[in-house]
Amino acid sequence: MNVRILTDENIPNSLIKELREDNFNVKDLKEEKLFSLPDIIIDDMAKKENRIVITYDKDFLNISSNPKGKGIILIKTKNQKNKLIYNSLISLLENKSEDLINALCIITDTYTKIIKEK
Repeated sequence: MNVRILTDENIPNSLIKELREDNFNVKDLKEEKLFSLPDIIIDDMAKKENRIVITYDKDFLNISSNPKGKGIILIKTKNQKNKLIYNSLISLLENKSEDLINALCIITDTYTKIIKEK
């Protein structure tokens, strides 16, 4: 699998573990001891390392209209450890990774939406 991921500091370790168990290349900001970085720096890091950002931080919507990185996946759910959300995310990464390039993807409890700039 060629999808490379950068997880924001707010992504639970359980999700990172799931992604790695499914053979995704995951760089976690917490493990790198990179805390409180501005969103634009995270996006720039993702671009340089050819990674998709996964975050729960709604502030990423502010840069989503002009992402520098490969793409942004914003998870907006009530329960951060919801197994159905993990399954949706993994399915998305496995089956729609090309659609995520330079796009914003929003995953909620009830839907998944990919927004691509034209």
